[in-house]
Amino acid sequence: MKQHTVFSSVGAEDLLGALRLVVNTTAGAANETKGRQDLLAGLAQLVGADVWVWTLQRLDTARLGPVFYLLTDGGWTSEEQRLAWLESCASPEIGPLLFALAPQVHRHVTLCRSDLMTGAEWYASPFYLKHREPVGLDDLLVSVFPVNDRVRSTLSLHRVAGRPLFGARERTIVHAMIGAVDWLHPIEPPALIASPGAVLSRREREVLTQLVSGCSMKQIGSRLGLSEHTVRDYTKSIYRHYQVHSRGELLARFIPRAWPPPGEDRSHHRARRSARAHRSAPVSPVAKS
Repeated sequence: MKQHTVFSSVGAEDLLGALRLVVNTTAGAANETKGRQDLLAGLAQLVGADVWVWTLQRLDTARLGPVFYLLTDGGWTSEEQRLAWLESCASPEIGPLLFALAPQVHRHVTLCRSDLMTGAEWYASPFYLKHREPVGLDDLLVSVFPVNDRVRSTLSLHRVAGRPLFGARERTIVHAMIGAVDWLHPIEPPALIASPGAVLSRREREVLTQLVSGCSMKQIGSRLGLSEHTVRDYTKSIYRHYQVHSRGELLARFIPRAWPPPGEDRSHHRARRSARAHRSAPVSPVAKS
């Protein structure tokens, strides 16, 4: 596969914009979580993305799709669009994308959709037809940063239908930013479900974990050996417990979480940055034709 140097497609204005974004975010953030949100929202604007999603996720070979520890996002036009994305992460239709991405995520990699699938493959794929076209989403760009052997810090950027495709400029800017700003990537993940879930029953905690991971009612039932009706009963009980009325409100109780705590010493990030450097590839691939 042909490769190009990191900055060959980025101009001086892009570099200055990225530098201003990092400086302003670092100086103005009240805590690391707010800083992450502001930086990623600014990065999305810089590269012309309509929607952005950052996750800290565990690789799990026992199930299809990621298990999220943390998630923060922005730019959705509706809750329906956001839930469609969440459900797509645990759907069988995402398989071809994960298969194309999997061999490269042992190190930091940033890829456009066109690096993973041709246009003809994408627009004919069940993933696009079922999970993206109905809610007006089209092209995507993903940057995966390995925190350790099992945990990945991942940013996905999305454009709505009718927008131009992501290209070398956007890929290069995102790759450089995600690789350079080490505090974006927590060293050790928090518990998947926070302590408030401890008062739930075992089955309720299992259903809660699946809900937070974006699974549909049918998928939860299949994985836990329950009927959809029973899953819905557990879900209603969970909603009552947390005093929410929708999955979106439930997600807001867990994600984003303020972790690490505000004011935590970040020296451990700097100390391990050099150890991470070899994971961040200095080049990114040219898109498929």
